[in-house]
Amino acid sequence: MTTEVATLKVWTTLYAAKARADRPMTERTLANITGYAREELTEHLAGLIADSYVRRRRERGITPDKDKEFVWLTDEGAEAFDAYVAELRRIAGR
Repeated sequence: MTTEVATLKVWTTLYAAKARADRPMTERTLANITGYAREELTEHLAGLIADSYVRRRRERGITPDKDKEFVWLTDEGAEAFDAYVAELRRIAGR
């Protein structure tokens, strides 16, 4: 799978989560849904974070192994995703 397709899979999952609940999801949950290892997921999130489409926040636990990383799609990221899908539909002639 190409990096672009893998990143699109992460972006799509976060878009669906925003539409469903509009709240952050843990990075572990996102990794479980997409099937990516945490390191691989971080790689795909990096580009989306750089474009301000995704935000990340760490909440400290009692011990470091209890820390949680939360990720969520920004409004800008949702708008960009909508534009991306609209362009794909235009190309497909729908």
